[in-house]
Amino acid sequence: MIVYDAHGRALELTGGGTAGGEGTVHRIAGDETRVAKIYHANRLGRAVEDKLPVMLNNPPDDPTWRTGRHRSIAWVDGILYADRTAQSLCGFTMPLVDTSTFRQAHQYYDSEDRIRSFGGGFTWRHLLVAARNLSSAVAAVHASGHRVGDLRETNVLIAPTGLVSLIDCDSFQITDPGTGIVYPTRVATGDYLAPELHGMDFARDDPDRYHADLFALAVLVFRFAMLGAHPFQSRGPAVEDAPTTEAKIRKGLFSYAGSARGAKPPEYAPPYGLVPQELKELFARAFVRGHGDPTARPEASEWAVALDAVAKRARHCARNANHIYTSRACAWCTISPDPFPTPTIVGTQVALNAPAKAPDEAVRKEQVRTYARVALADGPVTDAELTYLRTAGTGLGLSLASVDRLVDEEARRSYRPAPPVSRPRARFGTPMRLWRERRLRSAVFALAPVLALSGLAGAVAPVIAPLAFALIGLPVLATTGDVISNRGWRAHARVPLIFAMHLHRLLGHAARVLAPVAAVALVAVMTHHVDVGIVSSASGAIAACLLVWTAALTVPSSNDRSAFALRAGRDLVWRTLAGETGRVRRPALALWSLAVLLAGLLATSATMWWPLHVV
Repeated sequence: MIVYDAHGRALELTGGGTAGGEGTVHRIAGDETRVAKIYHANRLGRAVEDKLPVMLNNPPDDPTWRTGRHRSIAWVDGILYADRTAQSLCGFTMPLVDTSTFRQAHQYYDSEDRIRSFGGGFTWRHLLVAARNLSSAVAAVHASGHRVGDLRETNVLIAPTGLVSLIDCDSFQITDPGTGIVYPTRVATGDYLAPELHGMDFARDDPDRYHADLFALAVLVFRFAMLGAHPFQSRGPAVEDAPTTEAKIRKGLFSYAGSARGAKPPEYAPPYGLVPQELKELFARAFVRGHGDPTARPEASEWAVALDAVAKRARHCARNANHIYTSRACAWCTISPDPFPTPTIVGTQVALNAPAKAPDEAVRKEQVRTYARVALADGPVTDAELTYLRTAGTGLGLSLASVDRLVDEEARRSYRPAPPVSRPRARFGTPMRLWRERRLRSAVFALAPVLALSGLAGAVAPVIAPLAFALIGLPVLATTGDVISNRGWRAHARVPLIFAMHLHRLLGHAARVLAPVAAVALVAVMTHHVDVGIVSSASGAIAACLLVWTAALTVPSSNDRSAFALRAGRDLVWRTLAGETGRVRRPALALWSLAVLLAGLLATSATMWWPLHVV
């Protein structure tokens, strides 16, 4: 299928497309970042033709795209036409939201779906973070003067990291800031519809959906916090005449507040006591005071601030690391079945007649990646989470090095510093292990020519070269890794400050290398039978090599901030020189050739290397 953009350029739409009530979504050939929505013929008309240009020219601010390259709102970014002259509008383009990673909200707050996909790894903190991100996205829509209109779980897509994307934006209520014209929303979902809008005919009436959005947002936040329970689902004599959720919303009996006589929460709902007090106050404003006064409902930004504070304050249960709570005691431990079970299963063993076939390595790695995304949703990976990831990875037949590499990659992809990894100091192990393990072999290929060149530099300039490595080389490497791990203009603007911080921290590591070498060299010089030039050149070469070795292996084993940055910079050097394939690439070969050439010149024509004659 061929369509055209506003400039007359042809776009080829591939695949059969995903059909919906208003149109069909297609992939665009040659564009992996966008998709095209083509309307059904009966959905086109003057309203659509007028609304889409207003959306295109007035998008909401999406700060997550600037800082994390994630589209939290799949907004219209181009209009499509059936002809090259742009006379017959047929659809629009929008950012691609990968549905293999992003799923509808109910698959996360519903315990059965969540446990089936993630076990207990997608914790209550992840749910709070997802609710916080949803509130932030809705606040961005409201700040631009638009309304979501039909805010419900099916147009909220969530990733295992907690990131949120709002979809079906062409059905939003759009306001033209220039003319004041409002393009209304004609759809609504009863379970999320504010009580003042029940019974309204949306084909004829055009109410402002702002306060209705706040009601629907509060319902979704409640369902995230209460594992899918709806705030107006209740039981008791007071709601016997209201069999549906919509009827209960109209009655306005919020049974969790304790003031609704004759109505109490359903049996499947978790105890309301696990909800922090600041969230309870916002729920009371949304569902009790807000039932009669829509202006009392909390704004989206209030939810974002409160949820952010609660997620940061939450802590792990001593019995089960997947239990996250803010109350005095862990309420999840009292609930059966456990909504966030532990990763290990202790119980009776069973045997099958035929052993199961192990999945492919790519499938096992992707499973570990999913666990890593969940662990990174609320910040850097903790020691407990890292232990679980390693246990899960080795249980799937992956090596510890492979698991650590996958965690590092996901940390960089999430634009957060890689987690501290406590590795044994003899990381490279035996020569046979070096040769068998692909990534270690790549690291050796990359590191060996660098060591050779640093040794030559230390021999030629015994004092200057080690000091240059200590004062410039190590801080520059750490600064590079820090800026790459934390992308954005703020990180780039703070490069001088970051360099100074790393210089201060790494001088201590460099002193622990240079001081012993200088002491040994001084003792050797005091021996009358040893030539001063030889001692100076040898100690300079050894000091330079040890500094490179420290930056590559020793310092990244520690847990300070510069260690994380050095680790990111080191991995960048390794990937640049040797890649992830285990083969020596051209830069590494060039360094080897340069090292061999310099060594040959040094051996055959010592007169050319006058700096070696140190007085």
